[in-house]
Amino acid sequence: MQRDSLGQHIWPVENLLGAGDRAVEGVHWLKGHPGAVVAAVAALVVVRPKRAWRLAKRAFVLYRGAISLTGRFAVLSDLLGGIQQQKPR
Repeated sequence: MQRDSLGQHIWPVENLLGAGDRAVEGVHWLKGHPGAVVAAVAALVVVRPKRAWRLAKRAFVLYRGAISLTGRFAVLSDLLGGIQQQKPR
């Protein structure tokens, strides 16, 4: 009875986690097949150079944003870790 109820309510989370798993698998595949990435980029540059340039600029902005956020989360984590260590027991 409880399992049925839980199964009815958990499916959105299951779909989301499945999508995340597929994304991670895709990244692993790309890391294992760098030639495919190079071929796709080369084809894009040859076929549509202006579009490739726009995509490259957007990718660079996203990359820099991700690096910035990662650094900020690390600083925040360090601050919170220091605060938690200072609490009296």
